[in-house]
Amino acid sequence: MKKLGRFVEKIYIFRQGETFNRNLHWSQYTGVYNDLVIEGEGHQYRKPLSLVERLLRIYTNPGDFILDPFCGSGVVLKACQNLGRNAIGMDNDPKWVEHCRREFSI
Repeated sequence: MKKLGRFVEKIYIFRQGETFNRNLHWSQYTGVYNDLVIEGEGHQYRKPLSLVERLLRIYTNPGDFILDPFCGSGVVLKACQNLGRNAIGMDNDPKWVEHCRREFSI
């Protein structure tokens, strides 16, 4: 009998300044999210775009600069693009750096 494994992943947010946007619906601030990545292809540790966008809305403002030191598939870069944030991404795997260059025309 096959069972789904229990998988929990922590996301650490390091921020500069006091930005914490309080004008969102209360459900955006709960500490446990169940956003899913449906597609089986792509980077093995890819985060759901909806989750990253939620976190960016809470902790950043349009025009802010976001550093993603492990950009992988570029989900943070895409979320920043969608929400009007500036982003810098880097990765130690040339495959994913090239993927982000193609995806975001950089």
